[in-house]
Amino acid sequence: MPSPLPRSAGPRTLGAVLLILASPAAANAVFMGSIYWSDGTGHIKRFDGRTVETVLTADPGYTFGGIALVSDSSGSPLELYSGDQGHLFRANPDGTGRVDLVPTVYVGDVEVDRFGGKVYWVDAVAEIHRADLDGGHAETLITRGAQIDGLAVDPVGGKLYWSEDDSIWVANLDGTGAAVSRALPAGSDPQEVEIDTRGGMLYWNEPDGLLRRARLNGRGSIQNILSTAPNGNSGLSVDPSSKTIFFTLTPPAGRPPGLYQANLNGSGLGYVLNDADGINYVEGIRFLTAVVPEPASFVLAGVGAAGAAAARWRARARNRPATG
Repeated sequence: MPSPLPRSAGPRTLGAVLLILASPAAANAVFMGSIYWSDGTGHIKRFDGRTVETVLTADPGYTFGGIALVSDSSGSPLELYSGDQGHLFRANPDGTGRVDLVPTVYVGDVEVDRFGGKVYWVDAVAEIHRADLDGGHAETLITRGAQIDGLAVDPVGGKLYWSEDDSIWVANLDGTGAAVSRALPAGSDPQEVEIDTRGGMLYWNEPDGLLRRARLNGRGSIQNILSTAPNGNSGLSVDPSSKTIFFTLTPPAGRPPGLYQANLNGSGLGYVLNDADGINYVEGIRFLTAVVPEPASFVLAGVGAAGAAAARWRARARNRPATG
């Protein structure tokens, strides 16, 4: 088993070519904030609206799971939490100062409750765990009989949400009181789950290309806010402060595949970037939108011999260890 200890010392400019395109609806806007994602080749990358960097590189044979950011009151990230096939860990936003917190064989989605002082994560055997932000008092909260994909924490309402089979489940933060929050049609297979505590909404995506939402209180109907081509990816992040949602998709003809952003109701669809190495879990914080008098239609970020023609989409690689 590869050693989980040697790590990349910090960020570097991404070598693969990324294609960044301003959407027609937002042609005079520039993204300002931070987007982090784990790819399919053992990296965590960051885009700040100008530069793409690789901030963490996994050991050979390892890949990263979900990403959670602890931010200050202005939205600037202070700490990054993630995991691989060795440990749940935290690091500085630029990837330096990695500290392994809890040994594990796999980390899927990761969420942080900053005010409760807890980090939550999903493993490969359908369990949800939590620990103190320093890794202490690790415990298993929930054990299920089916794969768990997305995980969301509502510290205001004191609830956990996760996707399992064709349902969205809910439980108390200590794992008690588990019940179905939303039963979906057969074959829905919800992937990532995110919440907007300010708006009282629950968001999730499905492999058939649907991006959906519903009220956290269980009332009302389910809303389809975007419908695209099938993708099967788990990339989804909601930033309530800027009322922005980030997500991966394979869009209709005429638009490239990759990472997009939109308003929380699905309007204002805008293309952000594509990564030739794939885009798995996504965490995004959007600070503001700045007007540019004469925007360029295309921008190439990074360098690579393959050129722009090498930019391509890879469906999500789950990278889970065999379970029997």
